[in-house]
Amino acid sequence: MNVKKFLVSGIVGGIAYFFLGHLFYGVLFFNEMACTIAGVSRSMEQMVWWSLITGSLLYGVLVAFVLGKANITNLVSGIATSAALGLLVSASYDFTMYANTNLFTLKTVAYDIAISTVMATLTGAVVMLVGNFVNKKA
Repeated sequence: MNVKKFLVSGIVGGIAYFFLGHLFYGVLFFNEMACTIAGVSRSMEQMVWWSLITGSLLYGVLVAFVLGKANITNLVSGIATSAALGLLVSASYDFTMYANTNLFTLKTVAYDIAISTVMATLTGAVVMLVGNFVNKKA
């Protein structure tokens, strides 16, 4: 795996993931995903931005790592693999959180899995295209 290609595509994928998160969680589905338990959700002023940005960048790097290690060179396969990764990671996390906390309802679990899967799919497309993982001969 080309380290430069891996890092650049992972970072750009992470940036895309960050902005997709703002679009989906901060704008489109804010009311559906907002936590109603007092003191749990942070306001925009209280957010720990370095942590949110770090998490987004790490997710982009994770997608680049998986796609690179799987040696995927077909855009459709890369998108499908990214969608599966997003679905499995979010479903695992969300169902565990639902089982162990009062922060999630089954409705928010369903929303989060759907949103996370779409975000992972789009992030995978960005990683594939930026990293030039797509085989031009295919």
